[in-house]
Amino acid sequence: MSAIKKSTKLLVLSSFAFALCFVLIGCGSAAKKTDFVWYKAAIPESYEADTFFGDNCYEVRFENKTDHSFIDADWSRLDVDKVVENYEESNSEDLGEMELENYTWKAHSYLNSDGTKSTRYFMGNSDGTSIVVHTYKLTPDDKPAQSFMESLEFDDNPSEAWREAKEAPVAIEA
Repeated sequence: MSAIKKSTKLLVLSSFAFALCFVLIGCGSAAKKTDFVWYKAAIPESYEADTFFGDNCYEVRFENKTDHSFIDADWSRLDVDKVVENYEESNSEDLGEMELENYTWKAHSYLNSDGTKSTRYFMGNSDGTSIVVHTYKLTPDDKPAQSFMESLEFDDNPSEAWREAKEAPVAIEA
């Protein structure tokens, strides 16, 4: 075999091995989900849990201290259409329904006063209550929003679990 063919084969094999490393690293580096009683989620890279709302599991925000973007989840006793109506702003845009992992969300983006965009995701529960996820200064295309939304896992009865979370202390695993 000529030296050119050998080096071409070596280059191709090296490229495949290099690509495989990225695939394996990507699969192996999936963030561990943290249990907040009423939901589980992976905290996006470069985000920290912030509990300035309180020290229980239902009031946790994930914030990037560099760009001040954040993600939080909330529960509402109102049905999803009423919650969407309450959050609609004059500068909001209805993004329609989005399928993210096992959940269907109604999504709306809005323009912040500093010109950045944010997104709110709304999902109705079987008991007539709702869940709202707010991704401040993040759009659905931003990696932190995507990774958080795709990692979300809710209890079978989010309303009851949310009430339990009010009494559960936050314990973030590093």
